[in-house]
Amino acid sequence: MKKPRIAEWTELRGIAFLAIVMQHSIAEYIYRADIEQPDSIMLTMIYHLTRFGTPTFVFLSGVMLFYHHRNTKPEYPRFIRKRFGDIYMPFVVWTLIYWLAVRIFTPAFWRAGIPDFCSLIRELFVPQTGYHLWFVIMVFQFYILFPLFWRERKPFRDVSRTPHVSRPCKSLWHSLSWQLHSTACL
Repeated sequence: MKKPRIAEWTELRGIAFLAIVMQHSIAEYIYRADIEQPDSIMLTMIYHLTRFGTPTFVFLSGVMLFYHHRNTKPEYPRFIRKRFGDIYMPFVVWTLIYWLAVRIFTPAFWRAGIPDFCSLIRELFVPQTGYHLWFVIMVFQFYILFPLFWRERKPFRDVSRTPHVSRPCKSLWHSLSWQLHSTACL
């Protein structure tokens, strides 16, 4: 039986999407030399106010997984195969495109003669060329570990009376906190 759609999650996803679009739009202008300092400060403030978008997407990914699989454990091989095709394969294609684009426009690439394929393999696990693709890797790790999280869950009967948070939620929270802390320090 298909579970009912929760409209608030769709609205939250839309707001998070707009925040991420705004981040990417503003990021281009924050460090430009031809922008006055007060404008740069205001853009930086708006940029940081919209940083909730990415953690919101991560949170929604986890919540939706648990919502759709709260009563039945997913068939792991089929679950991973679907996520691999839907999420990781487009990531591989875009990583290759970014990797090639950066290499083609780098003079050292042409002087070396032989492409450095080790750097391409490294990009598939720790994206640097398409640095904004880190999100895909993080969410895919969550998908890989989801059966472990699912096994450790404690179903909420009445959320308003539940004083604790399940272990998967705590793990996700610690991961997000670490990610936010590490990016804030950069």
